[in-house]
Amino acid sequence: MRWVRLGLLFLAVVLILSIVVYAFCRSFTEGVNAVMALATVAAVMAALFGEWLRGVLFPLKLALELVPPTRTEVRAQQAPPPADQPRRYAWYFGLRVRNQRRWRSARNCQVVLKNIYRPGENNLPQVEGMSIPLPFHWAVVPVAPLFLTVRAEGAVVNFGMLEKGKNFEPVLLSRTLNFRHTVRPGEEAWFEVEVQAADLLMPETRFYKVSWDGEWADDAEGIKEHVKITEEQLAVSQSAVPPDAPGERN
Repeated sequence: MRWVRLGLLFLAVVLILSIVVYAFCRSFTEGVNAVMALATVAAVMAALFGEWLRGVLFPLKLALELVPPTRTEVRAQQAPPPADQPRRYAWYFGLRVRNQRRWRSARNCQVVLKNIYRPGENNLPQVEGMSIPLPFHWAVVPVAPLFLTVRAEGAVVNFGMLEKGKNFEPVLLSRTLNFRHTVRPGEEAWFEVEVQAADLLMPETRFYKVSWDGEWADDAEGIKEHVKITEEQLAVSQSAVPPDAPGERN
């Protein structure tokens, strides 16, 4: 589709140049008048379709990259928390959305979880049913918006978290009950992640494999030895769990 648009744009440019050349061949005055008229039309078209034209010539390009984990205190839901309540900590594992067109902002951007895969037949990844894609939590304080404008510096989403004594889980704004979202000790799972934005011609999709050995560490290098997150291509098993298959909440 992009090449069709570029072809039409090229034909339009050739037509305009032909009109200008023809006018100058008739007389200098007609040529100048033709240039002024076309310049006026071009200014109007740029005001009306400039954003679309930039999108055709220089389409938005986004990418994902893993960022180092951060250890954060988990705040109690009730305020203020009881004085004798011990402090709780969790590791957060993030993904940075990189805007590869640094001079263009990615409007209405969100990162969503499309599917979770677990080892199935012949130890091949098998999809767990999800009724709808679920958005990840933007690492924005104090609120986490559903959509974000990603500028040149990029932005980070909280991909997953591990609280001491609990399972690894994706940090989602909402959840459905038809799939098990956690990764338990000794398990591995593949998360299909997609970046979406208003001007993105094609959503960017990545697969991240998560495995956890059940151990905890208080330093970043140590936790990366226990919770391993890697980007990789995925060979999906043809036999999939039906979308309405019952799942566990935790």
